[in-house]
Amino acid sequence: MRNKKHHKAFTLSEVLITLGIIGIVAAMTLPALITKYEKKVTATRAKQAYAIISQAIKLSEVENGEAKYWEEEFPNQGLENTDLYMKKLLLPYMKAKFCGEGNGVEDKCGAVVSASGQTYILENGVSVAFAPSASVIRRENILNVIIDVNGLKKPNRLGYDHFFFRWIPEKGFAPNGIDSGCTRDEILNGCNYKGNLIACKKSKNDNQDDYYRHGCTMLLMMDGWEFKDDYPW
Repeated sequence: MRNKKHHKAFTLSEVLITLGIIGIVAAMTLPALITKYEKKVTATRAKQAYAIISQAIKLSEVENGEAKYWEEEFPNQGLENTDLYMKKLLLPYMKAKFCGEGNGVEDKCGAVVSASGQTYILENGVSVAFAPSASVIRRENILNVIIDVNGLKKPNRLGYDHFFFRWIPEKGFAPNGIDSGCTRDEILNGCNYKGNLIACKKSKNDNQDDYYRHGCTMLLMMDGWEFKDDYPW
């Protein structure tokens, strides 16, 4: 007579309990994994766009002289000046598709910088708005640039998907606030420079949040293009 072997199986309640535990663990870990992935993609795309523009400026300087003297060729302000500026000094040195101009192109292009700005789409799909600064006469700032890593997608806020750069004669093409000398800790707490707040922190009022995030691009670059744990994401 053969001995019958009995194989113990899971009961329905045990299976449901196990699935419930798996669901709880997934609910706890997936948001963190998704956020980590989003941060990585955002930082990578911002770094790529920065490299594309930096390279274009360097190539242009070879043929057109130092960027700090460019404004002497374009004494007027406004969209006409931006158009001439881009066509002669930047567009020949990078692949970019014109998207729109002025402040009314947010829904079409994503990035905007001012009423006198123009927005382009770079070869990596990032939208970038350019505008020569009104302060170039004082040689404080030649170019204002807003990089929007995800185009029309939200939230369209500084330090999240928008990153603010400037061309400064003595510092080159760099994050806003690079000329302030603010340290990392000062940026996280708020650093006042010439009456301007260079900070990367959250505001209690979301409508004013951008005002407290003008230093986020510099913080990201300080940290090697990586969102650290204390970055106010």
